[in-house]
Amino acid sequence: MNLQQKYYDFIASGSKVFEGRLGIGKDKNLKIGDIIVFNDSLRVRITSIHIFSSYEDAMRVLDFKKLIPDAESIDEAVEVYEEFYSEKRQMEFGVWVFGFELA
Repeated sequence: MNLQQKYYDFIASGSKVFEGRLGIGKDKNLKIGDIIVFNDSLRVRITSIHIFSSYEDAMRVLDFKKLIPDAESIDEAVEVYEEFYSEKRQMEFGVWVFGFELA
């Protein structure tokens, strides 16, 4: 999986422990215990999988700071994800949030 450098750094430092993706393609087939490799070098093990209808729902249930550590609010954290995934696509495919630990 590819990430912007700042989110890669947040994961490496331990401040980002959740990653959200749409429930499509290979991401939908991931399971607890699987290894994800970010940017071909940072390995994490999936410890939990949470499924939501939108990023807003995810941010309200999970600590938004653990998804987007530099966000100041839930709305700001949602905006980050909505740059990549429209509300329509979120509703169509669902939002999968993977909890993880460094592997």
